[in-house]
Amino acid sequence: MTGPAVAVVVPTHDRAALLVPALQSILDQRDVALEVIVVDDGSGPRDAAAVRSLAGGSVRVLRNEVAGGVGAARNRGAAAARAPWVSFCDDDDLWVPTKLARQLDAASSTERCWAYTGAVKFEAGPVVWQVMEPPTPAEVHARLPSKNVIPAGASNVLVDREVFLTVGGFDPALAHLADWDLWLKLRETGLPAAAAGIGVCYRMHTGAMSLNPNGILEDLATIDVRWRHARGGEALDPGPTHLWIAMSWLRAGRRLPAALSYLRAARSRPRRGLRGLLRTAYPRPPMPPRAQRSSRAGDGRQRGGPADLPDEVRHLLAELAAAGASPPAARP
Repeated sequence: MTGPAVAVVVPTHDRAALLVPALQSILDQRDVALEVIVVDDGSGPRDAAAVRSLAGGSVRVLRNEVAGGVGAARNRGAAAARAPWVSFCDDDDLWVPTKLARQLDAASSTERCWAYTGAVKFEAGPVVWQVMEPPTPAEVHARLPSKNVIPAGASNVLVDREVFLTVGGFDPALAHLADWDLWLKLRETGLPAAAAGIGVCYRMHTGAMSLNPNGILEDLATIDVRWRHARGGEALDPGPTHLWIAMSWLRAGRRLPAALSYLRAARSRPRRGLRGLLRTAYPRPPMPPRAQRSSRAGDGRQRGGPADLPDEVRHLLAELAAAGASPPAARP
């Protein structure tokens, strides 16, 4: 192989300490020639210096003197890439060592131009909240216009770089749901490929973007109008988004805004909305089961124990715990 097969773009802003384990998990990818492009999106002097110090070998650092947003940062990194494939990893997420190799194999064997895998949601501890197996490509195609069914957001998908550039990349105007918008653009190019198993460890925390409900709902309105044709003219059901926002408020201990979001969700999802509303009567946020596994379609759930986690995931999270990683601040 004469050059890198995959370019990995990592946007970051004032979180150099969190970037280090994310970057290490990328560099630990097996059987894939990599170029890694870290885009420092306007970090302050201290973090900017720390990010610059990470450059070398297969890692390049690009610097935006003024923050332009995570979507624009990802687009800049992809435009600077040399590899034929590109993937993205947020600076507070982690990849298991076989993620990219399995996605490349899935894309090659099916002759498709984009691929995804499964994910684990976890928070400081680390505590596992949910194990999300990858849905089938047919399920992604059918359900994506109504719900973002790709696990773990922008840290998941591998895409042919030329296709990414042709469809326009991430929309910088969408601060929260740009990944969903991109998957819908890729959906119009054809079916994706599914790499079996778990490839992404996605951090959950109280500073997450879901604690900016107004911004999320503005993006949702844009997605609704922009992709209504893909739903046969039907309006987008906001219920799942309100449930997502409500759970994030509840985990942050903010019971009043959680209750309001559950009430909004109840307009279209009465059972889940009202059941969630009852949970806000308790002073403590909900705790996860020991491990929670979603169905392929992402709806029904069944519980399992830590033994259900793949060895790669357990080892990666154990290494993170041993390193004493601090809980993250807000996601970009």
